[in-house]
Amino acid sequence: MIILSLLLLFSVHTHMQRLRADLEEREAHLRAQEEELKQRDAEINRLLGELRRCQTQLQEQQGEVSQWRKGQPTKQTPLAELLRGSLKFRWKRGEDMPFYMTYHVQAVVIGDNVYVGGGYTPQSENKGVVMVYSLNTESWRTLPPYETEWFGMTAVNNQLVLVGGKVISSGKMTNVLAVWNEQSLKWTHPFPKMPTSRCLSSVVSYQKWILVAGGKDVRESRSDKVEILDTVSGQWYEGSPLPTQCSNMSSAINGNMALWYLSGGFSARGAANKQVFSVCLDELISRAVSQSAAGATSPSTPSPWHTLTNTPMTPSAILVLNGALLHHLLSATKSGSLLLVV
Repeated sequence: MIILSLLLLFSVHTHMQRLRADLEEREAHLRAQEEELKQRDAEINRLLGELRRCQTQLQEQQGEVSQWRKGQPTKQTPLAELLRGSLKFRWKRGEDMPFYMTYHVQAVVIGDNVYVGGGYTPQSENKGVVMVYSLNTESWRTLPPYETEWFGMTAVNNQLVLVGGKVISSGKMTNVLAVWNEQSLKWTHPFPKMPTSRCLSSVVSYQKWILVAGGKDVRESRSDKVEILDTVSGQWYEGSPLPTQCSNMSSAINGNMALWYLSGGFSARGAANKQVFSVCLDELISRAVSQSAAGATSPSTPSPWHTLTNTPMTPSAILVLNGALLHHLLSATKSGSLLLVV
């Protein structure tokens, strides 16, 4: 009887120990879950704060867009304020370009490569050549020469596109679009020709569209024409013209607000241009498509283009940074230097 009682007590004691160990394990698990929930709450609060900051910034930018469309002045943000915060920039000297180029030089970034071309170079063997700078190897290479110079440049589907230009052999304007095929290492022509032959035009890409503005036409006259290509259907549309005839304009897109800016270059009489134009890309494209569907022969009014405040000097480069438009006057140097903002 005593032995049975001892065995029973031992069994109960063992069972209690197991229960206690199980309880401690569950408590540890609950504490770990509680700590994980606290971390998630902290992350959610951080993301909510970031979201509120972005919403506030978006509202401010939308307010500025509304002011631009009404022709009202907008605030000017000091550069130091634009660079403050999480964005850290410094200038870094890159390897010099293979040869000197100026006058309508353009740069397009595709992946880790910077494509530079479209400008004037005194060496005949370098005309039509596009230089490629690798951000990984910090070195240059060149693509096989194309048949034109003074072309516009943009990127579509991570491929470099050259638009128009002047044929080197004949000196005539062209309306051909060329695409660099990185697999075959050849220039290809998958897109239809532009309605207008031109050189020294401003070119950007937006979603499935390629937009071409201004430049010089076959009469060597500066143009206000805007033409838009649907790269999927292959159809060209005529967009609302620029406020004035210009060539060699620098252009940039504010992707957050789908705004296209053009600045600098030369006016119809060849004078340096200090004007700045902006347009809502969605509005410009939708108008062009609607006019084409309706069979309209003249652009709709009022124009979607807006003329902003003139720049103090003639800019040769523009940049959108943190929603602000920056202008910079670059002096040409024969050293072919490359400066990167990193």
